[in-house]
Amino acid sequence: MDAFVSTSPDEAFGLAIVEALAAGLPVLYVACPAVDDLPPDAAPGARRIGESVPELISALRGIREARLGRLPQPAAAYRYDIAHSARQLMNLYESLPVK
Repeated sequence: MDAFVSTSPDEAFGLAIVEALAAGLPVLYVACPAVDDLPPDAAPGARRIGESVPELISALRGIREARLGRLPQPAAAYRYDIAHSARQLMNLYESLPVK
């Protein structure tokens, strides 16, 4: 796979997009709350596009012409990594008072 495209305008989170970024793919997406909630430099391989077919075609051509290859894992992939989530959950449990 050379790129990942998500044309869904109604993503609740965007796990597939985060997984594609973790795999080093350039990503084009219409909606992804998981990426949109992060600082701009956290997912440099992701690009938000509009819903029009001509815009998608143009963005795909740009990826093909750039011949990017695999990208390094961005910070966004680590933020949503299962180990990170597990640590956050354990920190929450450890912060609760013991009765």
